[in-house]
Amino acid sequence: MSYKVVVVNAAKMNFDGKLDFSSLSDDVQVFADSSPEELLQRIQGADVVVTKELPVPAELLAQFPASVRLLVEAGTGYNNIDLPAAKAKGITVCNIPAYSSQRVAHTAIMLMLNLASSMQVQLAMLARGDHQNFTQHLLVPHIELNGKTLGVLGAGHIGRQVIRIAQAMEMNVLVATRTPRPDEEGIRYVSVRRCCGKVISSRCIARSMKRRIMSLMQRHCRS
Repeated sequence: MSYKVVVVNAAKMNFDGKLDFSSLSDDVQVFADSSPEELLQRIQGADVVVTKELPVPAELLAQFPASVRLLVEAGTGYNNIDLPAAKAKGITVCNIPAYSSQRVAHTAIMLMLNLASSMQVQLAMLARGDHQNFTQHLLVPHIELNGKTLGVLGAGHIGRQVIRIAQAMEMNVLVATRTPRPDEEGIRYVSVRRCCGKVISSRCIARSMKRRIMSLMQRHCRS
């Protein structure tokens, strides 16, 4: 059976133009972007709607045709979709929780190493022809991350990847999650407040939790 699939904002996910949307179904329609009005027109008769970071509030979902049975968020976060409204409409919502876990984890560690080694300062020195850092010592601060404590907010797919790399670098790891968990080998589960006092890697999805975390961090920095 061939399902009608409509990709409503492909430009958000097909940056290099190499995605082959025809693999989704024999009947696929692809649009670079869609306004709410265009979206409602384009998904008429569709079985599956594919979006990427596109706001899909309750008032929009209420106007979806009865044919739509599946709404796919082509990414990890799905806080842009009103889940209760989708459920009331009989539409299943799914996401792709692990599509870039390793890449995002690598980027988080890369940025930590960048800061620890004052890499941007060193690159700026080289850009202006200053090679003193090769002939003199301690011109820029450098911190060894082994033995330091990393605070990880969230222990999902990405958080777990960050933890694995941090442990390989001999870092101590504190983790804060929405639900309490027992400690594991090399991992201590603590409160968000306790976690925010350390080097932070935020792997949380919910905006409300992010706001709470930023508030705690601001208070910690002032204290």
